[in-house]
Amino acid sequence: MDQLLTLLSQLEALATQSGKLPFTHKLLIDEEPFLELLEAIRVALPPSLGEAERIQREKEKILAQARDEAQAILERAREEARRLTDEKLIQQQVEEQARQVYREAEEGARRLRQAAVKYAVEVLTQVEGNLRQATEVLRDGKRRLLGEREEDEG
Repeated sequence: MDQLLTLLSQLEALATQSGKLPFTHKLLIDEEPFLELLEAIRVALPPSLGEAERIQREKEKILAQARDEAQAILERAREEARRLTDEKLIQQQVEEQARQVYREAEEGARRLRQAAVKYAVEVLTQVEGNLRQATEVLRDGKRRLLGEREEDEG
């Protein structure tokens, strides 16, 4: 986070040291150092931002796999039940087993969802804190720039 704050300070310094277009509030910023700083900021961003996105994709993948597995298990149980249509009792037993397997798969999927959501919330909470700190740095830089602009206009 310190590196990110340092880079943002450098970006602020680049802006404050840049020339201004006459009769406007626009700055003339040297493109190369500006783009280099932006790239450095991207690199310095906490990996938890990408991690949160990866977690969300993983959660969706796990849920889809659980649903597919439950559906496949249920389908296999139905096929088995159809094969045994001659014996009503056996068919009823197979269907009950299929329901039990489905319930177990649903319970497993529910546990996976809960774990994925808990982990995602933890990571997103961490990302939120990081973003809150970065927002404060940006606001401070903006206040400084606006203060300097008002001094220049005054």
